[in-house]
Amino acid sequence: MIISRALWISLVVGIGLAGAPSACTTKKEPAAVVAQCYGLYGDGVWRPRPDNSSPTSCFTMDDCSGGLGYYGGGCFKWATSAGAPGVPWAELGITTNSSYTAPPAGAAACYEKRGDEWKFDRYLTREAQCFQRDSCSGGMGEGGRDGEKRCFKWAMGPEAPALRWSATLTNPRLAADIPPPDVANEATFEQTSEDCFGPDCNLGAVRVAAATQIRARAEPAAPVVATIATAECVLIETSILLQTPARGVVLETYGAFTAGDVIYSLRYEGEGAESIWRRGETLSVHGSEAPVVRWDPPKTPPDPRAGWWVKLKRSNGQTGWAKKNDADKETCDFVRR
Repeated sequence: MIISRALWISLVVGIGLAGAPSACTTKKEPAAVVAQCYGLYGDGVWRPRPDNSSPTSCFTMDDCSGGLGYYGGGCFKWATSAGAPGVPWAELGITTNSSYTAPPAGAAACYEKRGDEWKFDRYLTREAQCFQRDSCSGGMGEGGRDGEKRCFKWAMGPEAPALRWSATLTNPRLAADIPPPDVANEATFEQTSEDCFGPDCNLGAVRVAAATQIRARAEPAAPVVATIATAECVLIETSILLQTPARGVVLETYGAFTAGDVIYSLRYEGEGAESIWRRGETLSVHGSEAPVVRWDPPKTPPDPRAGWWVKLKRSNGQTGWAKKNDADKETCDFVRR
């Protein structure tokens, strides 16, 4: 997914009046600097965000000064330059809601350490979510929404000491572990501009990076159809993404799950939904319904069945399957014989 965009600074410049040549000179009006949206990046630099072209859209992204924090949040401001202070949202005619920035009264909540202060995180409403993010006091260490390692605590207030993580998070009592059939499942993928292997893309022709065996099926044990020579031009007809079951333990009672459930991720269904196996039943779970899970580490070496497979066609008409990383991205002119 392309995150970076061209960064443009919008300036409104006074234009001098053009007329017939004369002895008089035209006075040039000074440029008027227009405020725009800026986002704070992981390197600590404020950069323009032209994709949020109005104060309202900038407000919806902000997660640091009373904004709505949509799409992952982060710090955003409406300002005349990167180094200028942000214009208060209220002065822009935008009403903020204190419930976005204030923790619930008399109840524990999740706090993230930002600099020397602890800030309330309104999105991590469950202790398990806070535990999942924490990288400093025994949590799972997944970090902030930007992926960086951060300190989180579950506490009664920003200045209050961190409460001890619940036992279900640190030492869950496991339910019965009934694995699913050991097969590779075809997953759904969502095309982006950076990864265009898929049925909706113009896959075209490529030169293979090295001598590559193509197989009768998208399986590492399937019969070999032929061996494609290095730099041979082949046509990619289609591709599939295969996933093998991944085991995990549910750390909280949430939605359809109970703390201690042993589950297996079977495949990604698309649109944020995942196919989950639990003790003989298969559930379709959307991201908003998913509990916090501690997944087993990836297998080493990786399962050879899993990953992207591409169906290649040679100029002599032979077809077969190979792993995507065996095909080079260099394009070529495919000629059928």
